Amino acid sequence: MGGHVLPEAVSRAVDGLSYDRLGVLEFGAVIGATHFKVAGELIAEMLVTGVPENQRLPSLQAKMKTMAQLLPVVQALEVVLAIYADARGLI
Repeated sequence: MGGHVLPEAVSRAVDGLSYDRLGVLEFGAVIGATHFKVAGELIAEMLVTGVPENQRLPSLQAKMKTMAQLLPVVQALEVVLAIYADARGLI
């Protein structure tokens, strides 16, 4: 997640995680081989922070569906930015 998420949002998500949630942390011999698969659980929790327990799953499903529908828009923006950067000699 790096710099894409505010530390406060991660802190609230960790505070809101229930003890029965599972995530994976894989350690590799080098830092590049270390994977924090628990990040998915943190992101899901950030999306439903403050949502009552009985509404969390429907809320998460609705938000995930909205994000999935926006993927073509993000892909189009990436193409436009790449064309712009190429035209300006930035890449």
